[in-house]
Amino acid sequence: MPAKILSLIFNKIKPPYNINQATQDLVLEALENVDQVNAWIKETVAERENLVTALSTIEQVHHITPSDANFILVKLEEPRELYNFLVSRGIIVRDRSKVELCEGCLRITVGTGDENVKLIEAIKQFYI
Repeated sequence: MPAKILSLIFNKIKPPYNINQATQDLVLEALENVDQVNAWIKETVAERENLVTALSTIEQVHHITPSDANFILVKLEEPRELYNFLVSRGIIVRDRSKVELCEGCLRITVGTGDENVKLIEAIKQFYI
């Protein structure tokens, strides 16, 4: 499909979230490189599974909500304190502990293998 037609389609469906031109260009490029995008998806899914497995071994983790996304919601002990600890080490997660139905939870975006190892090591260090 020509880029101009896709751009028109994007412009019709963008409200309430705007899709800027740079993002549209990236989407068009991704559509032309489906094999690469599928490889990224496969890698993200594998890393999400590794992250869930590693988190499951930590006693203070009480629940991991199943996810098909590139993030997971984790219910654990002392979420606010852990959040601050991670931020102080340059690891950014989202504190959802005060959000209704997400009490006691952090939302963790799936990173690269190295990033996920660093995250797990930091969480274990916090709970020691």
